[in-house]
Amino acid sequence: MTAQALHEWLKVEREAVRKGINAARRAVWWFIATIVVSEIAILWLGNSIDFQLALVMALFQGIILVVFLGIAHQRKLALTDFRTKSNVRRVRQGELQEISQYLRALMLKLNLNDKDLVLYRQLTLHSTPAIKASHSEIAILVPVGFISIFARNPDAGKAMLAHELAHVVQHDASLWVFVGSYGNSFKNCALIFGTLNLIGMGAEAAYSHKVPNVPMGVVLMSVYIAEYEKAVHARRRSEYIADFTAAACVGPNAIYDAILQYVESDGVGAGGFDDELMRNAAGFGNMLHPPKAWRLSRIKAYAPLINQNPEVKAENAT
Repeated sequence: MTAQALHEWLKVEREAVRKGINAARRAVWWFIATIVVSEIAILWLGNSIDFQLALVMALFQGIILVVFLGIAHQRKLALTDFRTKSNVRRVRQGELQEISQYLRALMLKLNLNDKDLVLYRQLTLHSTPAIKASHSEIAILVPVGFISIFARNPDAGKAMLAHELAHVVQHDASLWVFVGSYGNSFKNCALIFGTLNLIGMGAEAAYSHKVPNVPMGVVLMSVYIAEYEKAVHARRRSEYIADFTAAACVGPNAIYDAILQYVESDGVGAGGFDDELMRNAAGFGNMLHPPKAWRLSRIKAYAPLINQNPEVKAENAT
């Protein structure tokens, strides 16, 4: 791989992530449109079939919506609010000094030093850290399993931290939250609404012996799912860019070793998630991370270029 090819590849990947973030934003509005149109369509059936039946179906849809919103909110908390976990506590000043010092130095290198750093320790053997960022703060969750890895294999530990900070640089945290919580719950909810919309249209046609209208709820549901899938694809591609940033900051061998040793084939950190909600939050393996082999093959492709040309790191790291 040449420097020009690397530059073009990163440009394509970053543009795909940017489009995925926009798709996630549009998807929210398509979901709202699906719900509104489906509710109106069901109530409209009351004119041709039975108003009470249509009202019951509309109320049933409302209950489904509330349930899925609740599930989505719980998944979001599991992904982003470290304080909700019973086995997590905030790291006090003076603790985990080596990790803290490295993170602050890396934040300076990646132009993130305008944000405050908060560390949380988690009593679990999970091997990879997690990150949450706002406009003014970066919070990093470091499980006991990762702390042990950082002590035994500092380069791999530093590469994993660099990977997490890369997501802040890329501004793609919204993809993680959307795909892992609201997006998937909304997809299931939209499928139910669209199906009920289709059944209602079929019932109306059978009752009135007329050609049914186009079920707009189904059309809007299809548009939403298309936008959602774009966001899923972009979320997975964002991992490649984060891996590259880690390679540029710490070295390709370090991130390669970290993925090879401490990430399972489906993208979940060895040791598993400590909580059933996290484990089931929208299928982490196939939606939030690309296959391990794909990530490793890309690192192998650009590793020689980074090792031989230090200027490539500075030009493409952020």
